[in-house]
Amino acid sequence: MQILHIIENIDNSYGGPAKSVPFLIKYLNKIDVNNKIISIKLKNPETNDICQNSGIEILPIKHEGPPVFRYSSKFCHKIEGELNNKTIIHTHSLWNYPPYCAYKLSLKHGAPLIVSIRGNLYDWNLKKSRWKKRVALKLFQMDMFKKAACLHATEENELKAIRKLGIKTPVALIPNGIEMSEFESLQDKLQACNDLKIDLKKKYILFMSRIYSKKGLEFLVQAFLKLYEKYPEWELLIAGPIYDQKYFDGINRMIKQKNATGKIHFFGMVSGQKRLNLFAAANLFVLPAHTENFGMVIGEAMAAKLPVITTTGTPWKVLEERQCGWWIALSHRNIYTALEEAMGKSEYELRSMGEKSYEIVKHNFSWEEVAFKMKEVYLWALGSSTKPEWVFVD
Repeated sequence: MQILHIIENIDNSYGGPAKSVPFLIKYLNKIDVNNKIISIKLKNPETNDICQNSGIEILPIKHEGPPVFRYSSKFCHKIEGELNNKTIIHTHSLWNYPPYCAYKLSLKHGAPLIVSIRGNLYDWNLKKSRWKKRVALKLFQMDMFKKAACLHATEENELKAIRKLGIKTPVALIPNGIEMSEFESLQDKLQACNDLKIDLKKKYILFMSRIYSKKGLEFLVQAFLKLYEKYPEWELLIAGPIYDQKYFDGINRMIKQKNATGKIHFFGMVSGQKRLNLFAAANLFVLPAHTENFGMVIGEAMAAKLPVITTTGTPWKVLEERQCGWWIALSHRNIYTALEEAMGKSEYELRSMGEKSYEIVKHNFSWEEVAFKMKEVYLWALGSSTKPEWVFVD
């Protein structure tokens, strides 16, 4: 059995899928599933730390024309050249040329098609670039959903979003995993702060994600700007690639208007040890996202023993249920209230919440379990096993 994983980009800067797809493959490889990634290369050079460290094969194809379409005349040919009679095509992207190729070649060659939705069908996501998505739905995307062997959702609300569109294709409900080994040997705060050149005596709020409107960074910044004088021991760390320069510039203007540039630190795109050092230096993690189908970085913050503030647009209700964070409807008032409550807690209280977070992800989000479940879906799609219980048929 061979799985061709189709993804529009695999560079570290691509965000959650650039982690979840390689980690899935890493653990599928351990249970005798052969995997290759075929992706569009948008810049030179591109790097994926997980693929590099795990020996995962990537077949990158240089894009042609406007990057937004992720087009290359060679992309379909590359997929076709890798197909055999035991190949499954698993696409992790929607709307543009790579999933179109995956769909057309699955029809042409009878290769089962698995489609990971990756949060693309929530209402908020569908409203962004609405006309592009309407055109894609009409041209191929809806047919692709209906003719796929199986769709993949990471949480129940994503399954509901699929059914809301009238799509009756079987859906595998399998969450992402968290790579716990990354966080078992974090440096202590002293060393992390020294490496990052920040003040050990301060407490830190961490935001780590792509910087554009979906991630809600402006909600966090506005709340922090109202609170930093009341809590002078706290500062804000912001890490992630800029996906919307105009949005980022607007946030910078807010910070300068409040004379708070010394209290907020921008790190840009981070990877490797620098990324881990940010988790080690932080006391609190905040992701005020409009929507997330999983939110890899939330699970990673929990693995780093941090309490988390996030929104009901993410599937992390467990934060509220286990009292190890805040799971709130997204609004300026709610973010402000949660942030003030967190900043007012003692270090002992925050550490206790972080320990609870760690135990949750340790016992519930194993990549070994995720890979096992996905392998069973693949075998079922090939007709080699019965339907797994985590596949839902409408």
